[in-house]
Amino acid sequence: MLFLAVVVAVRLWIIPPPAGDGDTRIDARILYPEVSRLIQEHYVDPVKPEEAWSAAYSSMLKRLGPFGAYIPPRLIPAARSWREGGGYWAGIWIRSSERGFAISRILPEQTVGLRKLRVGDVLESINGFGLTAMTWGTARLLLFSPGERQFRLGVRREGQAQSLNVVVPALPVPEDLELRSVSDDTLVVNIFRITPEAVKVVADDFKARPRHKRIIDLRNYLHGDLSACLSLADLLLSPSSRLELRTRTTTQRIRAGDLKASPLHMVVLTGASTIMYAEILARLMQAAGYPLVGGKTGGFTAHLRRISLPDSGELLIADGYFFWDGENIRHAALTPRARPSGDESLLALAGKIVKEN
Repeated sequence: MLFLAVVVAVRLWIIPPPAGDGDTRIDARILYPEVSRLIQEHYVDPVKPEEAWSAAYSSMLKRLGPFGAYIPPRLIPAARSWREGGGYWAGIWIRSSERGFAISRILPEQTVGLRKLRVGDVLESINGFGLTAMTWGTARLLLFSPGERQFRLGVRREGQAQSLNVVVPALPVPEDLELRSVSDDTLVVNIFRITPEAVKVVADDFKARPRHKRIIDLRNYLHGDLSACLSLADLLLSPSSRLELRTRTTTQRIRAGDLKASPLHMVVLTGASTIMYAEILARLMQAAGYPLVGGKTGGFTAHLRRISLPDSGELLIADGYFFWDGENIRHAALTPRARPSGDESLLALAGKIVKEN
């Protein structure tokens, strides 16, 4: 009986089930190589399978959700510079939109090229690579480079019939974190990467200037990891157990925050580029009573796993979602308490609120 069961199982695994009632399902293991062979034999131009199928991987991940990415070998150096803070970038942030990838924020210290761009412009191409089938993760990597060069952007702007071609000079990737004083007793903590190194800088600064008020700027998030995010929460916040991480097999309640000193005087700047672990940190800070100031967060969170591939590329997939009070928050944006009106700057408003609190 065991032998018969094994034979039946193997037969069902290898041979696709017969079609019935209009059901034309075919085993993907048969269809995938057959489509590849037919394209290579019949397409009008020669096809390099490694290029054609890398686009197929991106399209597959895009259908699964906005978080994943197939990172081909040619983009691995860019991925490394993006994670480690080296190399160069185009000075813009992007978000997924119905029409593709829209610019959500532009580096304030604008170069001549950046002044030609506007928030809301839709990117059609980066350095000649069309973005139609790409995931957000892959498209964002094209905005980074390990070596200095220019970025050529194809831009579609609402109300204009023709696309714009904008050349943006490469800018050095910023440090993980930037500290600057805006008054005698107030600091801006601008966080680009939530890393162990950034956490150490914040910890040292709090020890050196414990009475200072702080404006935590989370609008410029580029990269980070969950452990560093929670370590930063331990420095800034009293404990909270409202956050859960759920994967296919496990549910983990995360105890974020460990602050034992008196509450700090802080406000948090947020915007469309406050995503992933910056958005998790913003949610924890909002729950602790610190006001959010600025624009809505990106509504873009997941736990990501990075896996090395045989072709020397990498696969970035969402292997878990975060839950807050039992509700999935992967697309749950945060609304700030205040936003500037008229000619008032965001920083001036934040400074006023942090003094009142």
